[in-house]
Amino acid sequence: MQVNTSKSADYCVPEGMPVRLWRPDARKNQVGRARLKSLETGGMQTEFTWAAGETEVQWPAGVPLKNGAAYLISSSDMPTPARLILHIIPASVAPGVAQAAWMAENGCTDQALLA
Repeated sequence: MQVNTSKSADYCVPEGMPVRLWRPDARKNQVGRARLKSLETGGMQTEFTWAAGETEVQWPAGVPLKNGAAYLISSSDMPTPARLILHIIPASVAPGVAQAAWMAENGCTDQALLA
């Protein structure tokens, strides 16, 4: 599941699925340096790098995923930091209509409309 790092929003991610951070503009020779900070778990933070030309990176292990938690991400290629709120969709919620309804109820309206 991809999380757009360029805009502040709520994002719903299925339980047990890997989460990847996505950046919209990955120029061929541009290395992206970023910092991810949890606003919930004592301010845990980590720095990571996108390789030149890469648009995705695995969620950094240094900041644990927590349902309902807020995170702040800043990057060398973003003018302002983005506030990400993650909601973990329980495995018991079936894909399709049920999952779209769950997303809508948990603030992930844009994702629910695409499901």
